[in-house]
Amino acid sequence: PIVLVTSEGNETPENIIDNIRKIPNDVNTESLNAGPNATITGYTYHVKTKYYTTDIFLVPFKEDLALLPPDFLESTEGILIYFDAGKRSFSSKIPKYADFLEENNIELGILLCDRLYDDSNEGITYKEAKQKSKFLDVIELGRTRDEDEEDNPHDPLGYDELLQALRSFIWSNVEMDPGSKSNAVSSNHQEDDSSSPQSSVTDENAIETELAAFENLLTEVLMFKNTSSSWTRNERLAYAERLAGKFEQFVNEDTSDDDDDENKQKN
Repeated sequence: PIVLVTSEGNETPENIIDNIRKIPNDVNTESLNAGPNATITGYTYHVKTKYYTTDIFLVPFKEDLALLPPDFLESTEGILIYFDAGKRSFSSKIPKYADFLEENNIELGILLCDRLYDDSNEGITYKEAKQKSKFLDVIELGRTRDEDEEDNPHDPLGYDELLQALRSFIWSNVEMDPGSKSNAVSSNHQEDDSSSPQSSVTDENAIETELAAFENLLTEVLMFKNTSSSWTRNERLAYAERLAGKFEQFVNEDTSDDDDDENKQKN
């Protein structure tokens, strides 16, 4: 799958991609076919959680999206659009990007900026951006926590929020690891080796229930394209959001487990 990265602000698509991948920009790249005698550089981003892995191509694109070759566009599953919230003129372009997503059945669209404004007289606000399009999410890359705020793994900020969005999306080439969920679930129920036989049976039942739920989700994901092929965009979007919500729960469990492991190591 391809994720286009475009910018109408001071931040370049290449810099955004660098901040997502966190590796040198000459590592893990590939020339993608963009038509007769034309190629575009794709930057591989490996998405990995405890439950699934996949590779996507982050592609910087600085031209009009209407110029994208049909074959290239067919592989595009997401668009990241950076803008300067201080330039109110961009507000009128948001519906155009939303229309482009809808016309080309692109499920993931995210508006990126440094910070939004609280006062619409100063710049674009969150409310305004969302009113212009229900298909586009909005992420403030420069947002930070107040000094009295504690870190919350379930409420990431900035690029961490963007990375979570990429992990939570259901990519067409996602590969699930059936054993990973089993191991993760089992570890959550092995806190006390001296537990009674009755509690062991209860733990086993809980594990089986959780595994069954995960297997059902896996089946839904793998069948998503076929199941929704004849639906309207709104129906597909609603269904995808429901699946993504379930996925996000697993991703959040992943984050929480990692945090717990780190705390145990520190203690």
